[in-house]
Amino acid sequence: MDHQHVTPAITPEITLRQVSLRVTAIRVGLLHALRRAKEPHSAAKLLQTGKLGQANETTIYRALETMTEAGIVRKLELGRGHALYELAGGMHHHHFSCERCHTITAVDIPTERSLLKTISSKYKVSIRDHAIELFGLCAKCRTA
Repeated sequence: MDHQHVTPAITPEITLRQVSLRVTAIRVGLLHALRRAKEPHSAAKLLQTGKLGQANETTIYRALETMTEAGIVRKLELGRGHALYELAGGMHHHHFSCERCHTITAVDIPTERSLLKTISSKYKVSIRDHAIELFGLCAKCRTA
């Protein structure tokens, strides 16, 4: 699905209005929680950390899916059996996921454009979007 790329606005309320979504306490709370997060979070973690009132996990998932479809939240599948979420927009990046301690690190791939051009040319395809997810042991776990 093509999404417009939305840069999170000054407030969650403005961000929601920019993509024509109704402003609700749960959506605002989720955007605040994602803005504070240093790494992507699961819906369950967001439920624990956000100020989401009486919301249950199903409501959180629905809100996250709606905001993902609107392009203001990015959904990540990092082989953990559940999706993780982060704010969309900002600098383009990928993720390294430690298989031992489960920390997630945003990574920049300097040769990414060249790689995409090579793939596009070699396979005669037009690349619309992509995701590169890396798995292994972080520096701390490698030395432990």
